[in-house]
Amino acid sequence: MILITDMTVISISMTPELLERLDDFIEKSGYSSRSEAIRLAIRDGLSHFALGSTYCIDVFIIRGPLEVVLDFIRKTKAIRGISEVKYTMTPIEDNLD
Repeated sequence: MILITDMTVISISMTPELLERLDDFIEKSGYSSRSEAIRLAIRDGLSHFALGSTYCIDVFIIRGPLEVVLDFIRKTKAIRGISEVKYTMTPIEDNLD
């Protein structure tokens, strides 16, 4: 668990429809709170504008239930120092002949 003690509280406004979509996303994705989901979305958005002197790429291929894969993605995004996580999920059939 990552403990962050120095955070500023902000207020945001959104339509009821957007809030409902956010809550649905949080429930299905396994985020612990609205704050966590919004914080990670902001990090993802800001990473597109950030320029750094060193870059690294890691590729993970994960096969498993949707909940396990989404939990792995969520935990990876929450690691301090990770600036960007991109992923593609592809449904697979178990009975490939």
